[in-house]
Amino acid sequence: MNNPLFEELIEEIFERPSLIQDVFKTFKKRPTTFRVNSHFHDVNQTINSLKDQGFKVQKHPMSEYAYVLKNKSKKELMDTSEYLDSKIYLQSLASQAPVLALKPKKGAVVLDLTAAPGSKTSQIANLMKKQGNLYGVEINKPRFFKLKHNMEAQGFADPEFLKLELTSGVKFCKTTELKFDYILLDAPCSAESRFDFSEPKTYKFWSRHKIKENQSKQKKLLKGAFEVLKENGTLVYSTCTINLKENELQISEFLKKHPNAKLKEIQIPGLKKHNLSNDLIQKYDMPQDINKCFRLMPDNEVEGFFVAKIVKA
Repeated sequence: MNNPLFEELIEEIFERPSLIQDVFKTFKKRPTTFRVNSHFHDVNQTINSLKDQGFKVQKHPMSEYAYVLKNKSKKELMDTSEYLDSKIYLQSLASQAPVLALKPKKGAVVLDLTAAPGSKTSQIANLMKKQGNLYGVEINKPRFFKLKHNMEAQGFADPEFLKLELTSGVKFCKTTELKFDYILLDAPCSAESRFDFSEPKTYKFWSRHKIKENQSKQKKLLKGAFEVLKENGTLVYSTCTINLKENELQISEFLKKHPNAKLKEIQIPGLKKHNLSNDLIQKYDMPQDINKCFRLMPDNEVEGFFVAKIVKA
């Protein structure tokens, strides 16, 4: 990818030449990773069955359910009964981080505001042990039915537990009378962390205009989510992008407009965090505690991700 604007963006955030070079090397295809559907299937039994079929898998320290495939192909894994019976769910390691930061409890009322295709929705359901109420909202009709299918396949389609809404997140927040203990907003974004420089189709859509368009959507969704969050409730905002505008600057602006919103520190085992420098924080007049957000440092196994945990005081 030869784009001066993108190069400038990376250089501003990571600053050190050696670190910048390391980051640019990570825009490539990564190993296949997955999560065990732990509520309905025994983790050890599932993993041992895969090993018996010749798959080498390694548990990632971020979670007892997260695994990295060390041999064979993604297609071979998808041909197994473990995949076909939804005992495992293919999901990147970084994609699992926001729900681990959210830590929804059993019995809670939880909202996944942009839920399709259901990766994080089903991860939330796993952690809740199907106890409480989980709402999933999706505006795109084909993606909504993909979400519905994935939740059914993984065993979470009980209407007493799961309620799926085909509508916009902004409209849902304006019209619902519910208040939520936990809200996940994995926001629509420019997906820079998923660029593969060997595959132009992964980044040809990218532009300054695309970032601005996403900023506007994110701002409305954040505002709506916070309005339906209970006092002392937890809101996690995440993106799979790198630029400041959709991440720290988006959160900075939100915090200035909502003095009762407080950032909470995030720690996820096995994932490396990158903190912004004080000079960069001062340059954009960000809050001093903005590094409580978790900017995931990309490497050969994990793409970059941004996660912010906000509590309504």
